[in-house]
Amino acid sequence: MLTRAAQQTEADRLKARAQELRIQFANADLDMAMTFLRLARTALETGGPEHATELLAKAQRAADTVAEIVQKLPHGSADDLWNKLATLVAAIAKAKRTGQ
Repeated sequence: MLTRAAQQTEADRLKARAQELRIQFANADLDMAMTFLRLARTALETGGPEHATELLAKAQRAADTVAEIVQKLPHGSADDLWNKLATLVAAIAKAKRTGQ
């Protein structure tokens, strides 16, 4: 049986690992959202506004998911994610305006 100190150390290690995985997932979701955004821009340029709308909605859902994840992370641990998310959200808004 583990001592209380060993249990706490293990719990801290697992919490840190969970945070790392959340950050990795958020980064992957941001990458996916940027891909949807690029595809939407291409669809707008080639005359596929319906498809672009669907792709922009997918990008927005991914951005919303990332925002939920980042809000749950300790302050200061996700500044890079917040910056990337802000850039993504602005780009989605611009693409929506351009497509209308």
